[in-house]
Order: sequence, then structure tokens, then C-alpha cells
Amino acid sequence: MWTLTDNNVSIRRQYTNTEDLLLMRDHMTRNSIKLHIDIMQSFLLCAVIVLIVGLTEASNYFDTQGPSFSHEPPSRIEFTNTAGSIADCIAHGNPPPNVEWLDKENNPITSISKVRHILANGSLYFPPFEAEEFRQDVHWSVYRCVANNAVGSIVSRDVIVKAVVNQRYEPEVQNPGGFIGSNVLIKCNIPSFVKEYVTVTSWLQEPNFNIYPSLEGDGKNHMLPTGELLVYNITRADSLKIYRCRTHHKLTQDSVVSSNVGKIQLTEMRELVPPIMNEKRLSITARVGDPIVVPCVAYANPKPVYRYMDVFVRVTTSTSVVAANCRINLTHLLTEQDSIQNSLPQKCLLGFAT
Repeated sequence: MWTLTDNNVSIRRQYTNTEDLLLMRDHMTRNSIKLHIDIMQSFLLCAVIVLIVGLTEASNYFDTQGPSFSHEPPSRIEFTNTAGSIADCIAHGNPPPNVEWLDKENNPITSISKVRHILANGSLYFPPFEAEEFRQDVHWSVYRCVANNAVGSIVSRDVIVKAVVNQRYEPEVQNPGGFIGSNVLIKCNIPSFVKEYVTVTSWLQEPNFNIYPSLEGDGKNHMLPTGELLVYNITRADSLKIYRCRTHHKLTQDSVVSSNVGKIQLTEMRELVPPIMNEKRLSITARVGDPIVVPCVAYANPKPVYRYMDVFVRVTTSTSVVAANCRINLTHLLTEQDSIQNSLPQKCLLGFAT
């Protein structure tokens, strides 16, 4: 019994050990499979990451772009020393471009205290300055903006910078002469140092009659687009009138009325006087599409007769010349432009009245 029992126990133990081995082997197999799965997952994850990084780098490589201006600085900047100004230069690209400024000699410029500053965003800033701080090499100069990255670079158009020291100016009205029945052109003289920035906006016939620019006038007074005042068929009463001119400074926005006054100097002559041109206009500048008023004013006794004549000249460009739409009104020629080359040269012919 004991032996048999021992044998049975031994057999059962042996059997139990075999089961344990099988269970252990099965457990190890499962662990091995799980380990392989974990390794494969890690490998696949690494492969995906490498693939994504590679695709990103490739995308960045193919998406590289040379610089281009999203805001190119203007071709001209004018300002007064009391206001200052800024020139913006904004460019984009991939990689983001670097912006710098060059002078007219193509040398990189730097900031100068109280005079010129290059801002962090690439803008060129000219702060307000005192008159004694004016520097011609800085305030009257030409600049270019350059944007560059690894792909390439671009250069802006020339930027002409002109700072004007603010000075008080005084417009002056002339005192023209004329015969009774003739036409008179009254001028408003602007000092040369501000003439480029000042325009005549209106005339004041005292005490309170304002005359503004027009194409035709009112039959008596006609302010031309160029600023002069044309008075038709003057009489003794006209010689008693007083005129002032009103001007506007485009940089300071100041409006200045002449302190002096102009009067027509009436000349009485009985003898014959051949026509004498008051002013000869060699050229008149206007924007395309704007009408042009060409004055033709002369002194004569008796009253002169005005005629206009086209003068033919050879045009060397390929664009054909279109005859201008002209209308003669007393002593001026009104031309309505159709194109940039539509105006034939004109001659003003004078003769005595019959």
C-alpha cells in the first residue's frame, strides 16, 4: 500500500511537474510573442516618425520660395523736418527673408541717432529733426530696399527721399498793367524755396468775393488751373479792385493768404500799339485725361483778335497722333485730352480788331 501510494504520489508529482512545464512554456511563448509584437510596434512607430520627418523636410524643401515684396516702398518720399516720415518695406518668402537698406552707392546703411533709424520690421524711419540737424547725404538721397533669403534676393525701385526744412513763406501778388477793354493776367508769385510744394488754390477779390479754378470762368474772372487769374475786358472799375491769392503747402497742409494786394494798373493810350504777348507758354504739364487751359493774353490798342492754329510736327513714335478736342474762348484755348499724345502744338496768332 505504501509503495503503491508512493508510486502514485510520484506519478502524480511527475504529472504535475509536466503540467507546470507546459504551462511555463506556454507562458514563455506568450511573453515572447508579446515582446515581438511590442518590438514590431516600436519599429513601425519609429518608421512612421522617420517617414513623417522625411516628408516634412521634403515638403519644406519643395516649398522654399524666393523673397517677394508684399509692400514695396514708394518711389518718392517728401516730408518736413517737423513731421518726419517712414518708408515701409515688407517682404515674404520661405525661409523668411532678411530686409536691409542700401544707399545710392549700393552700400548698406545703418541707423544714425536722431536722423535715421532702421526699425526691427525693416522699415526706414526718419524722425522729426531740428533745422541744424539737416544732412543732405541722409535727407536728400536715394535708397533701395533689399530682401534676401537662401533662395535669392530682390531689390526695390529707387526711393527718392527729400526732407524740407519748414520755413515761413509769403506769396506776392503782381500789379499788371492793361488797356481799357483788354484782358489782364494777374499772377501770384511763390518763393523759389517752396515753389515745388505750394499751389495757388483761389483768389480773393476784397472784401469777400472768392474766385476758384474753373475751365470757363464767369465771363469776367477766370482762375486758370495753373493758378493765374484772368480778368476779361477791364474797365475803370476793375482798376479799383483789390486782389489777394490763397495758397496751400502740400507737406505742411498750411494755407497762406498773401499779405500784399494786387491791383490792375490801367494804361490809357490813344496811339496805335501792336499786339505784345504778355506771356509765352512754351509747355504746360497736366495729367492724362485732365483738360488743359492755354492762356493767350496780349496788350494792344485797339483790342486784339485772337486765333489759334495747329502746328504740324513729325511724330517719331509708333502711336498715331489724335487731333485734340479744342474750344476757343476769348483769350484761351481749352483742350480736352484723349490720350497722352493727342495734342498737336498750338500757335496763338494776334491781330488788330477790324
